[in-house]
Amino acid sequence: LCEYTGGHMYPLLKFCEHIFHENQQEQLNNYLSYFISKKFYDHKDNDEVRKRCFPTLPDDSIVEVLRKGDNKSKHTKILDKIGYWDMVKKWFISKFLVDVIMNSIPGFDDLNNATDSYNNSTINDKIKNIFLGGLKCMETNDFQDYIGDNNNKVVKYENAIGFCWGWYIKCVFPKLFIASQVQVPGMHSTKGSKPCIDFVINGEHDLGIELIRDGNKKDCEEHANRFKDKYKRWKNHCAILNFIVTDIVKKSDLYTSSFVPTYHFVYSENALYLGETRIESNVAKI
Repeated sequence: LCEYTGGHMYPLLKFCEHIFHENQQEQLNNYLSYFISKKFYDHKDNDEVRKRCFPTLPDDSIVEVLRKGDNKSKHTKILDKIGYWDMVKKWFISKFLVDVIMNSIPGFDDLNNATDSYNNSTINDKIKNIFLGGLKCMETNDFQDYIGDNNNKVVKYENAIGFCWGWYIKCVFPKLFIASQVQVPGMHSTKGSKPCIDFVINGEHDLGIELIRDGNKKDCEEHANRFKDKYKRWKNHCAILNFIVTDIVKKSDLYTSSFVPTYHFVYSENALYLGETRIESNVAKI
């Protein structure tokens, strides 16, 4: 809980009081899942903390940092000035703040009750609608490589692209709760599996999503196998989205899983595949 709140005193104490309350014993037993659930985010205690600690969110600066990997410019200085940024770790002060940011994104008009339609659909339709909902809003610059230290491109990570995609999901489905674990590359980014799944939509009992960038069959299989152990709580409602934005992965290498729906967005074709089957063309605005 201290790590989740970044040691921020008021949220830490408020959430301790909340989580250790006798009526929260069930949540205490599954606290990791509870912190990234819609139930926790919608609770009045959470709402009180958000309003008291993060009354304003500087939209332009947050967009530049989250979506474009810009963690060294004037934007981080603005965030640091208001206490939202850790200049040592080069990241937001807490995972809690990232959740607040992701779920405060101004949505588009909820045309045709898109969120309600999502909630009432089957799990396979939910996955497809979520993937397409984010991709259809993405433009060419949303797929650009993160520029690291000394202007070296960092092509190993899907994080900056993933944040763009998640950002647009929230725009298209404004009533959905989104918990994002990904981080734009910086000091926090290391090779290998992370302690938690990339995205959770509406909490653990809805949809868990893993993202990959330019993943080959071996990469995709490794991510799929995570749903057998460390992410098994989502094993019946999970999916993988593989952003193929270079020619590193050939179409003949597209991975098909028997237990985790694995989608591939092939940038060169602007098409979405489910396994080896193309299911949508002219997907993004590229």
